[in-house]
Amino acid sequence: MRKLTHEEEKLRKLYLRDLASGKIQGPPTGKASIDMPWLAGYPEEAITDDLEVKTIYEYLYDSISDEPDCVLINYFGREITAGEILEEIDKTADYLKKLGVKSGDRVALGLAGMPEAIYCIYALNKLGAIAVNVDPRSNVDVLEKDMRRSYSKYYIGLDSTTSNIQVVQNHYHLKDVAILSPLRSAPDNKLMIKFIKGLSRFKEIIDGNYSFNKKHQYGTIQHSNLEDNYETFDYENEKDLAVIVHTGGTTGVHKGVKISNYALNRTVHDHNYLVDDVVEVGDSLYNPLPPFMSYGMTTLHLSLCKKLYMYMIPSSNLKKFGDEISRLQPNIIYGGPIHYEWAKKSSKLKEKGLPNTKIIVSGGEKVGIQEERDNNKFFASIGVQDDVYNGYGASEMCGVFSVKKGKSNSVGSVGYPFPHNNVKICDLTTGEELPYGKDGEILLQGDSLMLGYTDLEETKKVIQDNWFVSGDLGHINQNGELFVTGRKKRQFVSGVDKVYVPSVENVIESVPSVQKCVVVGVPDDQLRKVPYAYIQLDQECLEQHLEGAVEDSIRKAIKKQLPETSIPKYFDYQPKFKYNNNGKIDFITMEKEATQLLAQSQKVYRKQ
Repeated sequence: MRKLTHEEEKLRKLYLRDLASGKIQGPPTGKASIDMPWLAGYPEEAITDDLEVKTIYEYLYDSISDEPDCVLINYFGREITAGEILEEIDKTADYLKKLGVKSGDRVALGLAGMPEAIYCIYALNKLGAIAVNVDPRSNVDVLEKDMRRSYSKYYIGLDSTTSNIQVVQNHYHLKDVAILSPLRSAPDNKLMIKFIKGLSRFKEIIDGNYSFNKKHQYGTIQHSNLEDNYETFDYENEKDLAVIVHTGGTTGVHKGVKISNYALNRTVHDHNYLVDDVVEVGDSLYNPLPPFMSYGMTTLHLSLCKKLYMYMIPSSNLKKFGDEISRLQPNIIYGGPIHYEWAKKSSKLKEKGLPNTKIIVSGGEKVGIQEERDNNKFFASIGVQDDVYNGYGASEMCGVFSVKKGKSNSVGSVGYPFPHNNVKICDLTTGEELPYGKDGEILLQGDSLMLGYTDLEETKKVIQDNWFVSGDLGHINQNGELFVTGRKKRQFVSGVDKVYVPSVENVIESVPSVQKCVVVGVPDDQLRKVPYAYIQLDQECLEQHLEGAVEDSIRKAIKKQLPETSIPKYFDYQPKFKYNNNGKIDFITMEKEATQLLAQSQKVYRKQ
């Protein structure tokens, strides 16, 4: 089949939009990837507008240079304007050039949520170099592997992580290392910050030419074979490469994700059709997501280019999240399910409320139906006018693929795919695209798709005919809303039956009084593995000691819909949900803990 031209593709999408909205009549194919029914939820200009090709630095400059006095960052109370940001980016670019950084070079940035992260990312982009965003909290082994896979020549990181970098430097010879303090851009008028600065052993770095002072570098070290490896890059294929972020997904294996300038700019631009009728220039935003996360990078670019007033913090305390948003009273809040779980426990937030908050966005982890309803009920009770914007994405798609627009979308959905994205649901066995309402594996496509991983072999595993095979399970309804039900890899064999963990969790979460559930597989002498269920019940159920009744309801519900081997053998009603650094449920750790607990004692568990 001949590939459609750009103009033909626009005409096709306009036809599909009119077909889905009922403006014209015609037979749909029944396949979501062809019908694209979600286009009915977008205005015509969302399809017809052509995004000019720019780097992320050019996109930022064109977005904010017309209002240099517009305040875009609040950092420990210090306000930083658009003009100051652009000036600092220019200064940082000059410093980087003096270090020897040139177009095509990869520079690892192990930075937190701090203004210097912004200056470095966009300065590198301005020079044509690549920011390799790594998690500074990672252990030495992970840091070294992330830098090796991305062929990073330089490293700029936090002063608190220098001991790790010194170890990395002994094995992987970086050309130069520079260190920054997260307090460098903080104001001096706060006594505690002034005190900490005074005690810092990096005082000269903080107060002076902090990031590129050769006196405080570990020195330039002769490369081994780094230059030879570097010359093997296919620059033509990567000429639009903007940043590399890292993802571990649910497997815990780090992969470098190559994101293009166009993908980031398109993702930010398409947010206009989601929030433009709600968000205004100058609206305040609290964003605890760090730039080394894919969606953290995207929301950073979004906040700056939309001229929002961003409260920026180097480190977020989950337990204090509710207190923090109560104090700041932002118009827009970003976070994940774990953030809102802690927010609901904040007495300060319950007392003060959020009367000025327009949008609360949740992403990074599947939210159960009951958990979603509880979140919406809680935030409505403290003054938030709309439901939570639950989103779905992947690092490979700039961190965001679709977002539920509050009450405009169905409960349980993650909304419509963005207008320049596409999705199909495929049968797990045959790979054929499934009709509406049928659960299968979610495949993603669109302008926000990554260029690939830093490892070509890993890329081949997940990109099929230009579709990203997400490993997630879900379905699409006839309106084009996407529903995510779980992960394909979360399955195990019990006896002779396969236990699809997400399906078990969905059934359990449909039982009244169950707020949240995580199921893992644990060893069993007879069946090899059996389900172990961590179940969070509502407070009323716990106070009345109704665990037994709930357990009976769970068994009955699973028997009606799934094989009996899917019924948990162990029920834990005092769950301690574990989360990884990206705020996602850490299923691997929870499975290990359940196995260890059973090995020690089974007295605290209800057995089937």
